[in-house]
Amino acid sequence: MFGKMKDMMQQMQRAQKLMKDENFKAFMSHPKVQDLFKDPEFQERLKTQNAEKITTFPKFAALMQDPEVAQLMSKIDPGVFFGK
Repeated sequence: MFGKMKDMMQQMQRAQKLMKDENFKAFMSHPKVQDLFKDPEFQERLKTQNAEKITTFPKFAALMQDPEVAQLMSKIDPGVFFGK
């Protein structure tokens, strides 16, 4: 029980860090990223919290090949995602 609560707290802390990160905000506000997040099938994959299902989604994979989006992603500090 406490393990799940601890995980939830860590996820909330990471989300708070992400929302403060200007590079993450720029990435999330990009029109192509916004379109991806509007896709119902992608939303369902996000709900699974399964990284493989998310990253193998064809529209996600194509988006990660987009030079403009890739540049935005490269500016995001990985520590924001992994709690460092």
